[in-house]
Amino acid sequence: MARAVIIGVDIEAGNGSPTNWNSYSIGNVGSALSNLTREDGSSSGVSFTLFGVTSTQNFSVSSAALVPSHPIDLTSVCCDILFDGPNPTLARWSGLTPLATYRYWVFTSSAADDSITVTGDNVDAFASPDVSEDSQRINGVVGDSALTFASYARQVTASAAGTIEIAILSGGTPTPSGYAIEPVAANAGPAAPIPTLSEWTLISLAALLGLSGVAAARRRRQR
Repeated sequence: MARAVIIGVDIEAGNGSPTNWNSYSIGNVGSALSNLTREDGSSSGVSFTLFGVTSTQNFSVSSAALVPSHPIDLTSVCCDILFDGPNPTLARWSGLTPLATYRYWVFTSSAADDSITVTGDNVDAFASPDVSEDSQRINGVVGDSALTFASYARQVTASAAGTIEIAILSGGTPTPSGYAIEPVAANAGPAAPIPTLSEWTLISLAALLGLSGVAAARRRRQR
């Protein structure tokens, strides 16, 4: 069963990656980065692949106020991008729990209007409006230190093959700078069912019979 801990992938071109986030460089493009590390340092068995991108670029987020709060500092996710690739740019998570629900985050940085489509067993699509390149969008919303990273999450269900694909269609050039995913707690399985009235009656009767047996045994010992 998947553990409810974030798995982060940081596009890396020299600015470093957050603690226990997985670094994905231009040399990885087209190949799977396998058995990704979770934020708690454990191995996940999950893989990530980005397709077709050919160039990297460094930039710095203009203010710490644009980086959402999180137990791990995410500033460096806002600093490197991959671009000069196909439009749309495609990324894929694989090795996920089939048909399980996941929270996800997509970081983009281009000064262009983007349309992002996330596909698993269902489809989640949203717009990511134009912002300056020294800002950071997370699932289409500009980062804000007054908000938690968790509050930016969207949800999608993994396919029967255990995959989720993310396509970024841009009015300019798609510029992803990071991706993250986390199984929702509900994937741990359903809660134990609450007994019905008839079941409670049987439980109570069994308890009474047990007590009666104990009392009878005590009387025999006292004789």
